[in-house]
Amino acid sequence: MKNKRPQTLGYVPAGLTRIKSSSAFLISFEHSYKLTYIIMKSFKVFLIHGFFLGLAFSSFGQMPDQLKLSELENTIYNDMKISGAPGAVIGVVRHGQIIYQKAFGLCNISTQTPVNNSTVFQIASVTKTFTATALLMSCEKNNIDINAPIGNIIKELSPNLSKITIHQLLSHNSGMLDYWPDNSECKGDLLQYFLNAGDYALFEEPGKVFSYSNNGYALAGLLLATLNKSSYPKAINDILTKPLKMTNTTFDLGQVTTDFFATGHINGKPTSPSSLTNPTLQPAGGLFSNLADMARFATCIMNNGEIESQQIISKEVLRKMMGKYQFFGIQYQYLSYPNSYYGYGLISYDYKGIDFIGHSGEAGNQNSLLAMAPKYKTAVVVFSNTGYYPFINSLEKAVDIFIPINEKPAQKTISKQDLSKFSGRYYISNWKKSKDDWINIELKNTKLQIVFADKRTFELTQYADNRFTFPDPNLKFLPEIGFFTNMSGEVKYLNYFWRTHVKDK
Repeated sequence: MKNKRPQTLGYVPAGLTRIKSSSAFLISFEHSYKLTYIIMKSFKVFLIHGFFLGLAFSSFGQMPDQLKLSELENTIYNDMKISGAPGAVIGVVRHGQIIYQKAFGLCNISTQTPVNNSTVFQIASVTKTFTATALLMSCEKNNIDINAPIGNIIKELSPNLSKITIHQLLSHNSGMLDYWPDNSECKGDLLQYFLNAGDYALFEEPGKVFSYSNNGYALAGLLLATLNKSSYPKAINDILTKPLKMTNTTFDLGQVTTDFFATGHINGKPTSPSSLTNPTLQPAGGLFSNLADMARFATCIMNNGEIESQQIISKEVLRKMMGKYQFFGIQYQYLSYPNSYYGYGLISYDYKGIDFIGHSGEAGNQNSLLAMAPKYKTAVVVFSNTGYYPFINSLEKAVDIFIPINEKPAQKTISKQDLSKFSGRYYISNWKKSKDDWINIELKNTKLQIVFADKRTFELTQYADNRFTFPDPNLKFLPEIGFFTNMSGEVKYLNYFWRTHVKDK
């Protein structure tokens, strides 16, 4: 990865920005006839790409005018103001080309280095899409049944961990905690991490309920490394980033921080990247990338796994990834709209009648959004360098501008529900009921309220069946909670920020 000079591109006409640069520009200018050749070939590239871009927009109408693009830029600036992010970048990809890209603000408020279109960000949980893709490709290559127990692959696991399947890991249906209650870490040894936790890593039987688990994807990363007889980062590079020519995508923290990197910020202050040398975090959120590389990845996915006439990902792997396995629909700012489902490393949802797939990434000091509309071969990528505020307003504005919106979203209706059935105490794990891992739901004067272990109390407002929001002054958007039932139809689970709590008996 080489240092890149800051760019000032905003709206990019056809032919000027491509995911892969024309090799003609690498030819020496030593002789005048070579210069003529370069100019003519470059003009040909411009005409060809202008033609394809024209095709891309022929069914969508004219390119967005400057007024609409100004509205998008104003939305991004507003998201930066609300979030406190000093910098951001947005790109729109269609039919393999970046048709719009623009950088905003600063990589680091201390150095005053501006963000440009090549700036590298931590993509956080978008890494899960890479982990799922590579693991499914490895299973396909080795004829591994994704519904078979993972104990067939990693023999040393505890009895209950051994029963989990790859399907359950990748769809967040494994019953694994998002973190260990004793916060134990084995930073140098991913296998030992799971051996130490054993069956205590589970809060529920596998297959019972959706609960987002970074540790579940860490175990998926261990499976990937085991199947490929290599480290997890090397497996990702060999299977995906190298074949896709994603030259600015890496797990190498040292390489990133010495290059053109967007430093994360918390409360307006620069912070070091997350402790990504910990192998337990890498498969769940340790990847760094930039706009051009993510455009290549999105293009490959939307083009049935093919890019530049090469089949990188099989259609069958993509079909599995896009499955709708786990309904959750909580916290739309992270792409989990009310009608969303989790597949394998991909969230499926619709926005104003358009089917999308993608993933969000939250690093605490950086944020990322990848949203792809396969029907329109169009994707939107948004990076920002502060956490806990996804630029969902900017993403939606880009979709409204660059994709035709012909359908109105379905109106949500709320049925009359017995609110008392939600009351109770919910634990993040059902094996260790400690003083700080519970949430109370209480019915007070016909209104539900949520009470946290630290005594914070908020009134709940219902917005859909089994779905509620509440105002939390510590967050810059309304957090949501959802309730799920067991096989008998009884309310048993509370999901908050995608993590499931189990109702006390």
